[in-house]
Amino acid sequence: MFKFNKLVGLLSIAMFFGVVVSVDAQSDRKFNKMQEKQYKDNLKALKKAGWVTADKTYTLDFALAKFYRALHADEDNNMQWIGRVASCSATCANVALTDAQTRYAQQASSLVRGRVTNDMFNNQSVGQPEEFVNFYAAYETLISKEISGLMKQYLAIERPISGGKPGFKEYEIWYIVNEADASKARIRAMQLALEESKMAQKHAEQIANFVREGFKQD
Repeated sequence: MFKFNKLVGLLSIAMFFGVVVSVDAQSDRKFNKMQEKQYKDNLKALKKAGWVTADKTYTLDFALAKFYRALHADEDNNMQWIGRVASCSATCANVALTDAQTRYAQQASSLVRGRVTNDMFNNQSVGQPEEFVNFYAAYETLISKEISGLMKQYLAIERPISGGKPGFKEYEIWYIVNEADASKARIRAMQLALEESKMAQKHAEQIANFVREGFKQD
């Protein structure tokens, strides 16, 4: 009798784990289909809009597939970031990187400013102490520098400008930013900005909480 009950117990456990594995497998298949749809939809849209890979080493199909493979390798931390250049003929990659890191810094600073205004000044942005104004400016400058090395380039695309000057093109670089690393960069920038702005210690901890919040590209 004991052996029979033990066998039933083992079979029940096996069936339970079988159900779990089955559910996980279904979830994985569904997610993979969603990834594949995202890839196909974006590839179709890019081709229709006239985009091609900038260095011609890979086809757009292959380069975009590599990008999404890397992006989805760490769903919890990786996020897409794009640097855009409306018109360029040379040094396009440098301009795209500057655009990407500048907009990242602006959004990071804007997030903190908004939270400070809402949570610490009851939605009153007018009349904030000078130390806060100085902090926002210093933080934006410093985070722009800190984030630059964390933007990993995976895809560079270009297309001719309709009616534009010969040799000039529209240009984009698609980066992947690891949020875990970016969070550390924001904290480093915040610590330096707090020192430069002579922010009172009583405000520093609350601001630090705002800085740790992640955000997505607009």
